[in-house]
Amino acid sequence: MILEIARLVLALLILCFHRQIADFILEHERRLVIMLNQRGLRLPDVPRRELVHNLYFSIGAIASVACMARLWMTFYLG
Repeated sequence: MILEIARLVLALLILCFHRQIADFILEHERRLVIMLNQRGLRLPDVPRRELVHNLYFSIGAIASVACMARLWMTFYLG
């Protein structure tokens, strides 16, 4: 029970802070691509900021709904 609630809280935190998480990951990914390009390994550019924001929002929303459904099944279906 505690684990399901912790998963729900984590999913809701991802949903609430999706922009900050996406910006953090995107900045580190951008630095990694620049470093690898300087060393001769050509990688494609990082995705657009709006795409990454939408991706993390979708991950948080899907995870939240899945956790709520799991909690509902635990309570009502026994």
